[in-house]
Amino acid sequence: MQKSPHAAAAADFLAFLTNPANSAKLAQFFPPARSSQLTGRTLAKSAPLLKPAQLQSVVIDGISKGVDKPSHVGMDEIKQTVRAALDPLWKSSPSFSHGISLWSRWCICPTAACSPCRRR
Repeated sequence: MQKSPHAAAAADFLAFLTNPANSAKLAQFFPPARSSQLTGRTLAKSAPLLKPAQLQSVVIDGISKGVDKPSHVGMDEIKQTVRAALDPLWKSSPSFSHGISLWSRWCICPTAACSPCRRR
């Protein structure tokens, strides 16, 4: 940001975006940018179905203590192979059940009990 010809404008925008009032507004959709607002009470407003313990262990602890793990070195090749295999299955259809039936044939969930296909 310091090398930008508009560094001052960028800093002003960042300050505006992350001030307490705007950060609270953004917290409706995303975890808050301010650590002071990263609380169970703040998150419960946007996710009322989750329990405080879930919010703490998954969201708050995940943000404050989480680490980024490297992805597979060949991830681009894997994605391309999967896309190429799934493209022939595409049908322009408003039928949700058609999509789910296709998904259930190709689903490889480790638990074999994902919600879309309900395989048990």
